[in-house]
Amino acid sequence: MIGRSLHIFFIFIFFSSLFFFSCCKNDDKYLVPCYIRIDTIRLTVNPALASQEGSLSGNIVDAWVYVDNDLIGAFELPARFPVLKEGPHTLTVRAGIKVDGIAGSRADYPFYTSYARDVTLVRDSVITVSPVVQYKDNTIFDWMEDFENGHSSLVKSSRSDTSVLVTSDPALVFEGNYSGIVHLDDMHTFFEALTQEAYDLPQDGSKVYLEMNFKTGIPFTAGVFANEYDQSVQQAVCILNPAQQWKKIYIDLTNAVDLYYNSALDYNVFIGALYDGTVNDPVILIDNLKLLH
Repeated sequence: MIGRSLHIFFIFIFFSSLFFFSCCKNDDKYLVPCYIRIDTIRLTVNPALASQEGSLSGNIVDAWVYVDNDLIGAFELPARFPVLKEGPHTLTVRAGIKVDGIAGSRADYPFYTSYARDVTLVRDSVITVSPVVQYKDNTIFDWMEDFENGHSSLVKSSRSDTSVLVTSDPALVFEGNYSGIVHLDDMHTFFEALTQEAYDLPQDGSKVYLEMNFKTGIPFTAGVFANEYDQSVQQAVCILNPAQQWKKIYIDLTNAVDLYYNSALDYNVFIGALYDGTVNDPVILIDNLKLLH
C-alpha cells in the first residue's frame, strides 16, 4: 500500500513539474523586452519664434520616456533601455535638464516641446530614436541678452565696484561676436549687476526660468530683486560654481517669484560675486541670458 502511494505521489510530482516548466516556458516570451536607444535630443529652431528665441545652445541630459502616456522612466543620455511591450504604440520623449545645474534635481524642461512618434515594438530588437524638440509656441521671452549689439543691458548696482563689460576676444567669446565679461581683482572685490528693466512675471505658480551660458574662475550668484511698493527685496536662487569650460544652466526662479506674489510689483534679475583674494583667475564670462515663462 505504501509503495503504491509513493508511486502515485511521484507520478503527481512528474506531471506537476511538466506543467510548471511548460507555463514558465510559455511565459518567457513576456519577459523578453524591446530595447529603445536614444543618443541625444536635439534642439532646433521654432519658426514661429525664430526672431525671439535667440541661441539654440542647450544642455539636454535626460530623456523622459512615455509609451501611450505611461511613464517608462527618465534616462540619462546616451540611453538604451528595455520596454516590456510589443506591437504598435505611441512613443513620447521629453527633454530633461538638471535644474539649477544640480545633478540630483532633474526635470523635463517645461519650455521645450515633446517629441512623439508611432513605433512598432518587437521583442528582442532595438529601435533607435533621434528626438528633435524646440521652444513651445507660447513661450514668452521677457528678456534676452546675447551682447551682440556690443553693449550690456545688465547695469551695476549702487553697491558694486565693477561692471559687466563686453568682449570680442575670440578666445573668450562663447558664440557670435561678443560675450559679457566681469573682471574682479584686489581693487574690485564686489560685483552685482541687475537687468536695466524690471519685469512683470507670473505669480500663479507658472514656471519662470533663467537660462545662461557661463564660464567662470569664481563662484557667482543668480537670483531676483522683488520690487515692492516701498523696497526691493533680494532673493538669491543659485550659486554657479567655477567652470573652466563653457556650461549651460537652467535656473528655476519660480519659487523666488512666488515668494512675493502678494507684494511684488515686478522683478529684476541679478547676478553677483564676491572676490576674497584666493582665486588666481577671478573672471566671469556670460552669454545668452534668457528670462522666460
